Amino acid sequence: MTNFGISPSGNDNVSSAIKLSWIRQIRDAETLDTPESFQHYVRCHIFYLTGTTLFPNKSTSMVSYKYFFPLTTFSEIMSYSWGSACLAYLYKSFVSGFAL
Repeated sequence: MTNFGISPSGNDNVSSAIKLSWIRQIRDAETLDTPESFQHYVRCHIFYLTGTTLFPNKSTSMVSYKYFFPLTTFSEIMSYSWGSACLAYLYKSFVSGFAL
C-alpha cells in the first residue's frame, strides 16, 4: 500500500477493502511539490474514482483491493482499456441482477 505514500491503519481497511474516507484524506493531504507526491495524488484520485464512479458496489464507503493492483505501475495506467472494463462490469451487474 505504499503506492499512496503511507499504509492504511487497522481502522482504515477491512480484509478485502479500503475505506474511501482514508483515500480521500490521503489525496487531499498531498502537497504536490515533488513528482512522487503528484503520483501519490493521482493514484489516490484514480482509486477513489474507480470505487465510486467506474465500479461502484453496494458499499458506498469501501473500495475493493482488486482495483488497487492495476495502479501499482504508474506508467501503464493510460494503456488500460478502462471503457471495456466498465462495460464488462455493467454487463456482469445487469446479468446478475445487481442494481447499481
